[in-house]
Amino acid sequence: MAIRRTGSVKLSEEEAAKFGRMEAEAVKDGDPEVGSLMIAMRWGRPQLRLVRRAAELRGVPYQVYIKNAAWEAAVKDLEHAGAVLNRQ
Repeated sequence: MAIRRTGSVKLSEEEAAKFGRMEAEAVKDGDPEVGSLMIAMRWGRPQLRLVRRAAELRGVPYQVYIKNAAWEAAVKDLEHAGAVLNRQ
């Protein structure tokens, strides 16, 4: 399995492809013709420093990092909720 370097984190080809798709989605969401909303979030300085450091390791802006992390968590939670509901 080939490894691609992004920032200082090693990604497999599969991870790099997934991350590339997420970045493309983030760019598309910023297109006014596609539709997007601006949101504001309050963060403590220590939390934001931590997120910025993690984003730097991935080689992406921290806003993209946060957006991707929120998206992945939401998908995972909804998939889990669907699995739980389907068992009932």
